[in-house]
Amino acid sequence: MGRTFGHIGLVLLTLTLWMSAAPLAIAAQTPSATRPAKQLAPVPPTDRWMSIVGCITSGLRYHKSTASDAMIYGGTGFAFALNIGDKLDIAGPTAWGYHPCFVLAGNLGLNIVDVGLDGGAGRAKDLEDAWAKITAGIDHDIPAFAWAMNVPEYYLIYGYDDQGNYLFRDFGGVPKRLAHEKLCDRWPLIACTMAKGPAVDEAKIVNSVLQFALDVAAGRHSKGSYHAGAAGYDAWIKALIDNTASPEGNAYNAQCWSECRQAAGEFFCEAAWHTTDQDDLKALYEDAAQDYTRVATELKAVAKLFPFKADNPTMMKQNQADTDRRKEAAKHLETARDAEKQALDVIEQILAR
Repeated sequence: MGRTFGHIGLVLLTLTLWMSAAPLAIAAQTPSATRPAKQLAPVPPTDRWMSIVGCITSGLRYHKSTASDAMIYGGTGFAFALNIGDKLDIAGPTAWGYHPCFVLAGNLGLNIVDVGLDGGAGRAKDLEDAWAKITAGIDHDIPAFAWAMNVPEYYLIYGYDDQGNYLFRDFGGVPKRLAHEKLCDRWPLIACTMAKGPAVDEAKIVNSVLQFALDVAAGRHSKGSYHAGAAGYDAWIKALIDNTASPEGNAYNAQCWSECRQAAGEFFCEAAWHTTDQDDLKALYEDAAQDYTRVATELKAVAKLFPFKADNPTMMKQNQADTDRRKEAAKHLETARDAEKQALDVIEQILAR
């Protein structure tokens, strides 16, 4: 599910995540911009609308994980995310409290750890500390990812050169460089390493994420003027009907959330396929898969009505101004909302077993 980004000059992103995991467990070398270059063995790039999921998938693939894309997307919890702002701004897919997803990634065998920035020593010191810890990780065959190395998305870091630059992958797998002093330039510093850890069996991966899916829908990981679950769909519908939605935000949210729900359906399909000795549980997984697939179908219809074209904001504004297009999208969202309610009811039944 790749994509191509042009210049996103209009992106205004509200970030609510401040990571709290323990610092990297290996000793960071003395910060230095000039040191011998190091590049990891080929790290497979993974393009996703939810770019952070792409980075996590690449990290797992580098560490030889055999988990499917659906199990990665679902097992980390991102498949069940929804975060809709009152004005349907473009920040929704990234401006929510998804730190628990990093904990869930541990079940898949990926130890995601922030670089230990304390924010109190000043920007320059934090940037040097980040450089020391990320490069130390690279030296120990640990890839990383960071925020806003180009446009405001997450990017995979797979090495560094002898001039103090990070080596990272842009969308489409294009290799690029960024001076370490420019990491997350003009944005809060968010960067993590991805070390290999022990994975658990698939049944535990599935069970571990179910309560998180319910918590997300209940709004426990949304902040401020953002909404999840049925309230998220209602806010989306209202913004379309009232014509207060951001054209860029509407199109971007549709792409991101349809990708998530497609993965949710595939996640439960896989869980059902591997459940051979519990017919009642298998049937519930199949029901959840069917419901989430229906949600994905409806959200894809919205994405088709409002395609995201960063290099053509005029087109997005024209689509948004079309009253009939907005009404049609609202109907799709109503169907998606009702199907998601059914899926969440099934999850509650699974947890109650």
